[in-house]
Amino acid sequence: MGSNYGFVSTSFYRALEWVWYFVYVQLLFLFSSLFGMIIFGLFPAFYSVNVVMDRWIKGDKQFSIFNVFMTSFKKHFFIANGYGLVFSLGLYILMFNYRYLEVVTGFEHRILAVGWVITIVLFGVVSLYLFPARILTKTRGKAVVKNSVILALAAPLSLILLIVSILALMAVLYLVPGMIPFLSVSLFSFLIIGQLQLVVKRLQYKQMQLEDRDEALLVSETTRTYLKESTTS
Repeated sequence: MGSNYGFVSTSFYRALEWVWYFVYVQLLFLFSSLFGMIIFGLFPAFYSVNVVMDRWIKGDKQFSIFNVFMTSFKKHFFIANGYGLVFSLGLYILMFNYRYLEVVTGFEHRILAVGWVITIVLFGVVSLYLFPARILTKTRGKAVVKNSVILALAAPLSLILLIVSILALMAVLYLVPGMIPFLSVSLFSFLIIGQLQLVVKRLQYKQMQLEDRDEALLVSETTRTYLKESTTS
């Protein structure tokens, strides 16, 4: 009977290697956030984490994590902070409206409460998908917001599974708070980017199927037209 110690040790080594990658990206996130005095460094750092995870999940292991992270951090510093400013403003408006809901009563309260719930759901989806959608779809400006909503609506089950995964991660971090400085943002980004990559690939596959079907219909229509003309001539 053969020994499986080699397999176990190799698997264990690979697992440790993955853990180290996550910890390393997390440390880059923390140090770059501090470099930007938290307020100006938080959003560019999180954007850069998503860029690294995007390349990593796609199977590209032959790149310098540090170089990719820092290049993205410098390149998207102002863009990410711009999105962060809009996010903060939107969050402030939602909080202000919630305070207003505590004052109004009756029919007006019910109408405003429904609108507030719908708004906060959309805001949550866009906030969750904003940076990953920008990276994966290569879009800019308002198109990023639109694509965030489209990706959520195109795969609602995937969104639900993602939310469940995030809640599970939060539960683990709550039970083991010592993991938060080392394995929180990197794992969070890994879950979102990984899920969105699957959604994007699925949509691209469906688009290819539709294009092939349209091409087949066009060929079929052309053939019928040719046969008709050949018969009548």
